[in-house]
This record gives sequence, C-alpha cells and structure tokens, in this order.
Amino acid sequence: MTSPEAAELRSTIARHRAEVREERTIRMAGEAGYMAYLVGEPVTACPYRRPDRRNAWLRGWQAAEQEQSEAEAVRSISPAERIKALDALATLRAELPFLAR
Repeated sequence: MTSPEAAELRSTIARHRAEVREERTIRMAGEAGYMAYLVGEPVTACPYRRPDRRNAWLRGWQAAEQEQSEAEAVRSISPAERIKALDALATLRAELPFLAR
C-alpha cells in the first residue's frame, strides 16, 4: 500500500468514527429530551446550542409529550365512546385493506 492510499484509508476511518460519534450524540440528545419531559422540565430547558442537537432534544421532548397525551386520551375515553371508536375503526379497516392488522 502506498503512502497516499494509507493516508486516504486513515482519513476514511477517521471520518467514519466521527460520524458514528455524532450519530450517538444526536441519539443521546433525543433521549435526554425525552427524559426531560418525563421529569417535568419545560421545553425551554434544552441545554444544547448546536441546531442538530437542539432539534434532537426537542424531538425527544415532543415525542414524550405526545406519548403521554395519547395515553391520557385513551384512559379518559368512556366505554361507550370506546365501543363507537372501535366500530368506526372496524368499518375503516373493512374499506381500506391496508389498515388491517
């Protein structure tokens, strides 16, 4: 292997490692945002300044908020409303085969 080939290989490996670290950092920022919502921190508590990490944190925070609001909506539905919704869903599934389980 020539010296330029070895340098290119080292450079490629270094770029790959940097990309893996950045992906891990973005994933961890999203998880931190998710956990921040669960412990009651406001959306303004985001500690990140870099746009990519800040966006990941905000997406995590919003995902936790959405999951909690959906769970609360399911708990707050009355039995009669639930039956009506399930009937409507069955009708939709019969008309739209891609919704079938």
